[in-house]
Amino acid sequence: EKEIERLEKQHRQLTGAKARLGQQMDSLDIMDKFYEKKYQDGVLGYVPVYEKWAFYCYFEKLRGVSGRANC
Repeated sequence: EKEIERLEKQHRQLTGAKARLGQQMDSLDIMDKFYEKKYQDGVLGYVPVYEKWAFYCYFEKLRGVSGRANC
């Protein structure tokens, strides 16, 4: 029970982190001279968060939790 609660909390945190990274990527200014660097940094930061988030979505599907809009 406690392990499930811990995993659900991590999933919520990762969902928030994924959303924030997406907002940061969307707000990049293409005319910024550091656009490419910021974009690459964002992509590299996004991949590990997305992989962990996808794992927790998979975990929830295994548990039979359905209808979650974020997964």
